[in-house]
Amino acid sequence: MDFMFYKAGNVKKEYCFRGHPMLGYGSVRSWFVGVMPSRSYKRHGIGYLVEFCEYVNKDPDTLVSERKARMKKAPNTLVEERLLNRWHSELLQRHTPSTAQGKFSKIVAFFNFNYVKLNVPRFPSVTLDQYHGWKRLQKKEVQTMMGFADTYRDKVLLMVGSESGLRVRALEVLELGHLVRFEDGTVEGVPCESIQDLSGALVPVRIQLPQRFYIGNKKEGITFICHDAAELLVDYLAHRKARGEPIEPRTPPDAHVSCNRPDARQ
Repeated sequence: MDFMFYKAGNVKKEYCFRGHPMLGYGSVRSWFVGVMPSRSYKRHGIGYLVEFCEYVNKDPDTLVSERKARMKKAPNTLVEERLLNRWHSELLQRHTPSTAQGKFSKIVAFFNFNYVKLNVPRFPSVTLDQYHGWKRLQKKEVQTMMGFADTYRDKVLLMVGSESGLRVRALEVLELGHLVRFEDGTVEGVPCESIQDLSGALVPVRIQLPQRFYIGNKKEGITFICHDAAELLVDYLAHRKARGEPIEPRTPPDAHVSCNRPDARQ
């Protein structure tokens, strides 16, 4: 949660409601315990919730307690749903549809994980041309970007990242030993331990990241790369070996990552 604080230790204004830190509210903590979010989810979620609280002029705990009381009297109450829809309509006046949808969904999650689920039969829709979030790159787009990459490292990260779909935080912990040489029927498979292993690996090559990347609802830690990325990675590792760098299972594809970092396999 370091993103919430200034160097002096006080909480940034954008993560407070009326001067009160958002994590000081029990409902916000319950939300994050339930959803087990990433750092990015927390950062955006808290910011969006602050916006909604300012819009309705109520703190997070009050929102939850009032909805609970209202649901006891009228289980089909739609007060919060109407407020949320009105807020979403106003968001569309100053944001793209995809941004407005993202803020809408975070508020729905906040209520849902506080056991006061909203009755939202259908989320706001966003057409493909309106969507400005993450998209899988097309082959021509990758080839164009490769033309601007000046170094082996940049080309490898671009190719591996685009083919595997891994985010930056996952690429940062990726090691040679996370690539599977061949499948032997086990969950882990047989990992690559050398450049020769990767060169002879069965394509598509499976990437098996540490468990924290794929347990629960997370699906990021098990993915694949195709021949182009595997071949480029082999060439890059061979280039680094020729310059005197030892290549071993813990060797990261990103040469800027220290091999002396804490154990990434846990």
